[in-house]
Amino acid sequence: MDNPYWYSENNTHAIDRDVIRLQAYHLLNLFLANHGLAYEHRFDDPKDTLGQLHQDFYLSEITRLLVSSAVSVRMLDDQLKGGEDSAAYATFVRKVDTGEYIGSYSEGAEPKPRFSVREACNKILHAETVRPLFEEGDEAHASCEESEEEYRWWYLTGEIELTGHRQNGVEWECCLYVSPFLDVVLEVVSFERAT
Repeated sequence: MDNPYWYSENNTHAIDRDVIRLQAYHLLNLFLANHGLAYEHRFDDPKDTLGQLHQDFYLSEITRLLVSSAVSVRMLDDQLKGGEDSAAYATFVRKVDTGEYIGSYSEGAEPKPRFSVREACNKILHAETVRPLFEEGDEAHASCEESEEEYRWWYLTGEIELTGHRQNGVEWECCLYVSPFLDVVLEVVSFERAT
């Protein structure tokens, strides 16, 4: 057998698009399931094992899935921009990643009109703060249905605030809308190379 080293000269990182899709699925479900969990469980009760399970892992899982997805999408984007089908990919990305609805982004105090998936991935990777947003439930908590007790409960909205600084010291902030972001990510990774 010949040395495989010589056949790998032009290889790059292998990006598994199905892994990106699976991460998107897990991240989406984490946010969608949160409302039901928050309604049924008391996250501040140490005896509520499912509530505590959520409290123990929701932020680390959001972070893990966001960072892993952002790295993979950025690498795939770089590979496709520099590959044989770069012109077709650029045309495709302009159509699916309009930068209009995945969130808001500002640098300094100046809002930016376009927030692309690539820029969102950059912000995920360079964020100094990551704050999922919560909303208070407007109905009585499930545990209070048969009592007069009032219990305030909160659930994830599907938005994440990210803040950081550019190398020149300028502060940036964005609010990432998770579901639309994942929708565009799935579009971007669906690009098929010409055969």
